[in-house]
Amino acid sequence: MVTSQPAAGVALPCQPAGGGSSERDFAAPGPQPDAEEDEEATLIFMREEEKLARDVYLGMADEWGLSIFENIAESEQRHMDALLEVLDDRGIG
Repeated sequence: MVTSQPAAGVALPCQPAGGGSSERDFAAPGPQPDAEEDEEATLIFMREEEKLARDVYLGMADEWGLSIFENIAESEQRHMDALLEVLDDRGIG
């Protein structure tokens, strides 16, 4: 039977790196963005990402004439519409 061992110096997820405490400080240095601003930026980014995906799939549908790409583009449009509702509900954008 072959067993594998982690390479020397590789920390497994259940082991703290360097053998130290498992307590970690995840706070980034400097001022932290307002949670509401961060959420707004994330929602706007998500909508832009859905638009990009839709446009890519529409281009692929035009290029290859396959309906699967049109179906995916329609799905991406629904995602965009859902995110627009969320943005409108929160008065963003």
